[in-house]
Amino acid sequence: HALTLVVHAKGRAALRNLPEVDSVEIDFGAKTATITGKPGMTVTRAAIAAALEPGGYGVTSLTVATPRPGGT
Repeated sequence: HALTLVVHAKGRAALRNLPEVDSVEIDFGAKTATITGKPGMTVTRAAIAAALEPGGYGVTSLTVATPRPGGT
């Protein structure tokens, strides 16, 4: 199962380019991105921050959510 990470950002393309990222959902109103990692891979705060930095964005908070059994 993948982890879902929540970060303060708008850099969808930069996040999608990370090799460990499966999907990115952006909530522009809340200024958050929900990032789902590929199964068996870990998305790190450092990788997210490095991907967002060139666009002038950063990680202000990070919440790790684990999938529910039998679901995502």
